[in-house]
Amino acid sequence: MLYRVLNDESIYEECTGNNCTLEIKKDFTNITDNYSDEDDECIIETKELVKIIELWTTKINSINK
Repeated sequence: MLYRVLNDESIYEECTGNNCTLEIKKDFTNITDNYSDEDDECIIETKELVKIIELWTTKINSINK
Protein backbone atom coordinates (compact mmCIF):
# COMPACT_ATOMS: atom_id res chain seq x y z
CA MET A 1 0.00 0.00 0.00
CA LEU A 2 2.79 2.42 0.86
CA TYR A 3 4.57 1.67 -2.39
CA ARG A 4 1.35 1.99 -4.40
CA VAL A 5 0.99 5.57 -3.17
CA LEU A 6 4.69 6.43 -3.50
CA ASN A 7 4.75 5.03 -7.06
CA ASP A 8 1.67 7.10 -8.03
CA GLU A 9 -0.49 4.01 -8.58
CA SER A 10 -2.90 5.43 -5.99
CA ILE A 11 -3.33 8.83 -4.35
CA TYR A 12 -4.67 7.43 -1.05
CA GLU A 13 -4.74 4.10 0.75
CA GLU A 14 -6.13 3.16 4.14
CA CYS A 15 -5.17 0.14 6.21
CA THR A 16 -6.64 -0.91 9.54
CA GLY A 17 -4.86 -3.51 11.64
CA ASN A 18 -5.22 -4.87 15.15
CA ASN A 19 -3.99 -1.72 16.85
CA CYS A 20 -3.86 1.16 14.41
CA THR A 21 -5.16 2.69 11.21
CA LEU A 22 -2.88 4.13 8.53
CA GLU A 23 -4.15 6.83 6.20
CA ILE A 24 -1.48 6.90 3.51
CA LYS A 25 -0.92 9.85 1.20
CA LYS A 26 2.13 10.58 -0.95
CA ASP A 27 3.72 13.14 1.39
CA PHE A 28 2.45 12.10 4.81
CA THR A 29 0.88 9.13 6.57
CA ASN A 30 -1.44 9.53 9.53
CA ILE A 31 -1.29 6.69 12.07
CA THR A 32 -4.16 6.53 14.56
CA ASP A 33 -4.33 4.33 17.67
CA ASN A 34 -7.60 2.38 17.40
CA TYR A 35 -7.92 1.78 21.15
CA SER A 36 -7.12 5.20 22.52
CA ASP A 37 -9.86 7.17 24.24
CA GLU A 38 -8.21 10.32 22.95
CA ASP A 39 -7.41 11.18 19.37
CA ASP A 40 -3.89 9.77 19.57
CA GLU A 41 -2.31 10.03 16.17
CA CYS A 42 1.11 10.33 14.62
CA ILE A 43 1.79 12.08 11.34
CA ILE A 44 4.99 10.99 9.60
CA GLU A 45 6.46 11.49 6.15
CA THR A 46 5.50 8.46 4.09
CA LYS A 47 9.05 7.97 2.79
CA GLU A 48 10.37 8.07 6.36
CA LEU A 49 7.80 5.47 7.45
CA VAL A 50 8.96 3.18 4.63
CA LYS A 51 12.57 3.56 5.79
CA ILE A 52 11.61 2.67 9.37
CA ILE A 53 9.64 -0.40 8.25
CA GLU A 54 12.51 -1.56 6.03
CA LEU A 55 15.03 -1.17 8.90
CA TRP A 56 12.70 -3.03 11.27
CA THR A 57 12.16 -5.84 8.75
CA THR A 58 15.90 -6.20 8.16
CA LYS A 59 16.54 -6.39 11.91
CA ILE A 60 13.78 -8.96 12.50
CA ASN A 61 15.07 -11.10 9.63
CA SER A 62 18.62 -11.00 10.99
CA ILE A 63 17.42 -12.08 14.45
CA ASN A 64 15.38 -14.98 13.06
CA LYS A 65 18.30 -16.53 11.11
